[in-house]
Amino acid sequence: MIELLNNNPQVEKMISSSYRADGAKQYEVIIRTDQPDELKKHGIQISSVFGDVVVARVTKDELRKIVSLSSVRSVEAGTRNVIQ
Repeated sequence: MIELLNNNPQVEKMISSSYRADGAKQYEVIIRTDQPDELKKHGIQISSVFGDVVVARVTKDELRKIVSLSSVRSVEAGTRNVIQ
């Protein structure tokens, strides 16, 4: 995720992304936390919650917020699946 924040174009191509209605680019991430409500308080758009695993779509600014939260144990990129 650090490479995404450092604007690595190769990493950006591999991560599932889309655009919000306001034009902001968002990335799919998998977050491990036991406090999904804390993410919601910080304005994170949560797609789903499975135990301590949260799937969300976030901007780079939101990603910076997430990684600074003490309740967040890890953040992984949601990778783009390609049919082979």
